[in-house]
Order: sequence, then structure tokens, then C-alpha cells
Amino acid sequence: MGRARRAVVVAAVLLAVGFSAIALAAGTTLARPAAPDYSAYQPSDFGMEGITEVYVLVEGINQEWKTDLAISEGEIKTQVELYLRKVPGLRVTDDLTAPTVYVQVTGDTIHEPSGRKMGQAAWIELRLMDRVVVARGNRMLVVRAASIWETGTLLRGPGGFEQRKDVEDTIVRLLDAFQNGYLKANPQGK
Repeated sequence: MGRARRAVVVAAVLLAVGFSAIALAAGTTLARPAAPDYSAYQPSDFGMEGITEVYVLVEGINQEWKTDLAISEGEIKTQVELYLRKVPGLRVTDDLTAPTVYVQVTGDTIHEPSGRKMGQAAWIELRLMDRVVVARGNRMLVVRAASIWETGTLLRGPGGFEQRKDVEDTIVRLLDAFQNGYLKANPQGK
């Protein structure tokens, strides 16, 4: 097998297992594979169909942010619960076995070696988690924490974003996306 053909075969194999590759070989030109189609990674409303109640769980805020932003998991949980109580057809419950709206705020402050703050970054994610059943032949396995809908966003800023306000506003935007998907999957009046 020639060098150019081998490079093409290797690139095809790498693409098949999810890696992007650039096929380079002696005497060939630079070739880039087609851009991946990310539409498959968008939230799917299918998993929301028929859900009438949710439990809310918030995690991930580190101690530094709890102090610097004066924000806590409890405050975010209250914000999320108040928002979800306004979604037609959806009830917020304390039942831990209900599908779970999971909010994770993973943030950190970036410091120079001298200790001076350089900026902040945060990944804010909203997921709908539920029990799913995996069937294999005549056996079934119930998995509690499978993500059936999710979205998230990255916040970052060199001097810092308007920390608490930006975190809260971002959570509202993610909840807007959740509500839109929920109402598409559960149209009212049908």
C-alpha cells in the first residue's frame, strides 16, 4: 500500500472512531475532513414527554465563589424552583424519586503566581435526569441518573464578569431553553 493511500486509510479509520484527522502524505495536498454535524448533540425534547413533576438539585459552587459571589446552592435552587413553578403542566416536588432538574455551576477564579486575580470562568449546566430502563434480552436494569435532556454554557472574563448577576442570568437563559423544550414535548390543551 502506498504512502498516500495509507494516509487516507488511517484518516478514515480515525474519523470513524470520532477523531478529526488531516491526511498528510508525501506528494499530497493538505485535506481537511468535512466539519462534524453537531445537530445531533442539541437537547432533545423527547425525554420530557409526559413528565409532570420534577425535583431540583443544585451542586458545584466552590467555597471561594460562595464567599466572593455571595451565592449558594440554596439560593440557586430557590431561583430554579420559582421559575419552574410557572411552567404550565409542571410541578416542583420534594420527592427524590421524581425526575430531577440538575443545575451545576462549576466555576473558578484564575490567579497569577503572585496571587492576584486574573479572571473567572464558569461552566453552568442544566440537565433533566431520570430513571431509565436498559433491557438486554430478558433482563432489565434500572439506571437512576441518566441525563435525558441537557444544555450548558461557558462564562469567562479576563477581569471577571458581573459574577453573580451573570450566573443568575445564565441560569434563566438555560431555564428558558428547558421550558421551551418542555412545552414542545407537552403542549397544553392536548
